[in-house]
Order: sequence, then structure tokens, then C-alpha cells
Amino acid sequence: MKVNHSGTTVLVSTHNKTIVNHARKRVIKLDKGSIVEDLPAGARSGN
Repeated sequence: MKVNHSGTTVLVSTHNKTIVNHARKRVIKLDKGSIVEDLPAGARSGN
């Protein structure tokens, strides 16, 4: 993302794997409000 390269943090909330895997940044997966996965490489895994 062009805006991200300028030093701006971008927060996106989505269930869309394509969007998550395209961004290739840090991914934090939540389940019922708790962090269950934190992936700095930015690939969404599983379901």
C-alpha cells in the first residue's frame, strides 16, 4: 500500500483472505476478542 510506505499505519478489519495476503504485513487473528494468532509475515492461515 502506497500510504503504508510513507510511514502511516493502516488498520484493516476483514475476513477476506485475498485482501490480507495481498497486503503482506502483520496479521493479528482474534477469536471472541482474544488474540489467537500474530503473524508478522502477513499470511492468513487456516479458517
